[in-house]
Amino acid sequence: MYLNLSVLQNCQAHNIYYDPFPHIIIKDALPQNIAKVLTRNFPISESNNSLNNHRIDISAGDIGYQDYLIEEWRNFIAFHTSKEFLHEVMNIFGPTILKNNPDYFSTLNQLYNLNVGTRKINSFEDFDILLDTQISINSPVTQKSSVRLAHTDNTNKLFSGLLYLRQPEDDSVGGNLNICNWNSNYNYKQKLKYYKEGLHPKHFSVYKEIEYENNVFILFLNSIDALHAVTPREITPHNRTFVNFVAELPYDIFHRNTFLKRQFIQFLRNKKSLLKRVSK
Repeated sequence: MYLNLSVLQNCQAHNIYYDPFPHIIIKDALPQNIAKVLTRNFPISESNNSLNNHRIDISAGDIGYQDYLIEEWRNFIAFHTSKEFLHEVMNIFGPTILKNNPDYFSTLNQLYNLNVGTRKINSFEDFDILLDTQISINSPVTQKSSVRLAHTDNTNKLFSGLLYLRQPEDDSVGGNLNICNWNSNYNYKQKLKYYKEGLHPKHFSVYKEIEYENNVFILFLNSIDALHAVTPREITPHNRTFVNFVAELPYDIFHRNTFLKRQFIQFLRNKKSLLKRVSK
């Protein structure tokens, strides 16, 4: 099914890395003709360009309402929210997922038999894992800034991916992906203690930088170690265009805060929810 649309079709052993956390980097991930079609037909007009370096996402669950998307885009999104794509990821990282998540997965068969749904269309009531393939756009930059500083993704994500589809006229500077590494002397408790969105640089180093170039694909397994960031973008009239791949589970596979901090955050959420109910 849509085999030539897969972002993993050109993945080889030299594209797979395990330090500082498991990830894949593939240049020329798609056949050039497909990458060109997707790039030329990227729905940039949907961006809100009145805001500085602002991101919008068009999820797989939204494409039924978007008549401007060409068939190639629809097929591309359909494949990357399918069980076939999940199996391609498992073919590469299945054993690593088992090793890193023994409390949640025990066999490869369990991984391959996950019931796959699509975010915003299906729910965890009927599906074990929800995939999404988002068309993502960062608006032009009027003030130098980073879209996101050092962080890990949401704690219920099994893996995340990015396909850069930089526009041919885009001569902007910045917007690269930094793969980051916690300080080598930090243990798990210290990572929980210090973690917050936009982690201070004193807690980590940049392990490698991946340039924002057309047809470059990155995928990584999510964990407390999967620190990454986007380098600041200089002032530019151009949009940053890419695809965001998501695999979500109905539970957290790791934590980003100490137990007491998590309890306090949950208390605040419960209080906020109660206030909303009382105010109705």
